[in-house]
Amino acid sequence: MASGKTINNKTTPYAYLYGTLYADKISNSSKGVSSTISGSSGNDTITNYASKAKIDGGEGNDKISNYASNVSINGGAGNDKIESNGSSVTIMGGAGNDTISLTGGSKRLLQYLAYSPVTDAWKHGNDKIYGFGSTDTLSIEGGTYSSQTSGSDVILTTSNGKITIVGGKGKTLNIKGTKASTSTKTTTTSSSTGKNIQNNTPYKTVSGTSYADKITNNYAAHDVTITTGAGNDTVSNSGKYCKIDTGAGNDSIYSNNDYCTINAGAGNDTVSLYSFAIKNVIQYASGDGNDKIYNIGSKDTLSITGGSYTRSTVGSDVVLTVGSGKITLVGGKGKTLNIKGTQASTTSTTSSKGASYTNKNSNKKITGTSGADTLYNYGGNVSMNGGAGNDNLVSFSDGSKVTLVGGAGNDTLQSWSARTKFDGGDGADYFYAGSSANYSTVLGGAGNDSVTNYGSYNSILGGAGSDTIENTSLGKYSTLNGGEGNDVLKAGGASYDTLIGGKGNDTLWGGSGADTFIYGSGDGSDTIHGFGSNDLLQITGTFSASYNKNSGDVFFKFGSDTITLKNSTTTTFHVNNKTYRIK
Repeated sequence: MASGKTINNKTTPYAYLYGTLYADKISNSSKGVSSTISGSSGNDTITNYASKAKIDGGEGNDKISNYASNVSINGGAGNDKIESNGSSVTIMGGAGNDTISLTGGSKRLLQYLAYSPVTDAWKHGNDKIYGFGSTDTLSIEGGTYSSQTSGSDVILTTSNGKITIVGGKGKTLNIKGTKASTSTKTTTTSSSTGKNIQNNTPYKTVSGTSYADKITNNYAAHDVTITTGAGNDTVSNSGKYCKIDTGAGNDSIYSNNDYCTINAGAGNDTVSLYSFAIKNVIQYASGDGNDKIYNIGSKDTLSITGGSYTRSTVGSDVVLTVGSGKITLVGGKGKTLNIKGTQASTTSTTSSKGASYTNKNSNKKITGTSGADTLYNYGGNVSMNGGAGNDNLVSFSDGSKVTLVGGAGNDTLQSWSARTKFDGGDGADYFYAGSSANYSTVLGGAGNDSVTNYGSYNSILGGAGSDTIENTSLGKYSTLNGGEGNDVLKAGGASYDTLIGGKGNDTLWGGSGADTFIYGSGDGSDTIHGFGSNDLLQITGTFSASYNKNSGDVFFKFGSDTITLKNSTTTTFHVNNKTYRIK
């Protein structure tokens, strides 16, 4: 049986520490600030001493120990043991029966998903929490809970399982969620009861009623539009690239994935983002009421329209006043906040106001301003250039031959149009090629870019910088080229992809299909995960090969550079025009 690996990051900040399918030991020292740690499968042991780290145990019964503040922890699937000694730490046990011990620090946020989507294998189970203090918050999301005491403990029961707060009886407990009614008599009528909808289908529109709806959009149901009318609605979303609009009413919105647009509408609403979710946009218009937003991050955007806002702090919260309404960013004090709008105070502004424009015509050339522009396109043979600023360019055209140029700034470029040409320019850009954006090209340019590809027959070049390129299971027959920098490339599903790390020390992940990995002399020291018997390694230059029986790794040496096939389970390797076998 193959064993996991030992990783000890002592010096590198912003590191990506990935485990294997087996039991890994991963340690991140105090200098590894803002690192990302993923245990993958297996019963992993993860120890962290650095602030601003993001930890995901993945599958397996993991042991996670944290000794730093401002850290996000997700135990993942399995019966995990999580111990944390730090302040402002966000902890989600994940699926399984988890034990969470809070041994020091304050202002911890614990998250528990209280709903059971049909296709969601990550539903939470029976958790135990030790050391829960008066400054901590337990957020029970997506469903109701009931409360009772047993001895000195407080037990909260949800549709998924039970949460035991050990020694919680008689203490001040800050529990955020919807408590089930204790009344023995309930009355419902068809005129006052909304829909209860579970959606598992991507690329779909889900509509509620004018009453109190409960809508759950499950994991993998991406690109979904959710609309409810009046009524106090509850929306729980696990999909990416979703649009949520709950209309009037005192609504509760829980979203635990990336790149979603959320508009709670009029009423006193609550929006809760999962701490690992990034690049979500929350929209607020003057007159929308008094809203609360939890876990908004530095890569999310709050867009305020219809009036200017003033900013103040109340305790650990940031409060934005817009006319007669208020937006409370819970725990926002001291955080980097991306607020798009007009601030009444002349002391500082959070972002430069740019243009907002929607094009519905073909054969057009559109140029943005030097600010943060938002440009939408529905026409064919269209060119959009955002110019300077952190721009958002989106193309929904059914036609083709669309060009999106971000220019300088940290831009977001998204397209569902065939034969799109993406050009990010300078800056840390994000690219999204939808499932219909086939035969497209992506040029990341300078900066640490991120690419998510659902299209087929696409060519992606990260350019200069440490880029992350992910080809999903829908993105078939595509070429991923990291360019210069220490890049991360991930092939998609069972398709035939080509992965080129380029210059730098790159990490490449193969899919279940027959992938081709291309390496040129001087490309650096690359690591390939998931290399199978159907894959091909094309190498330029003279090399020597070796095999480590204990780790299962295969090495190809080029002077001071190396290609490492990590934890390979195959005994047959296709390299250039030859087949190698391990006996």
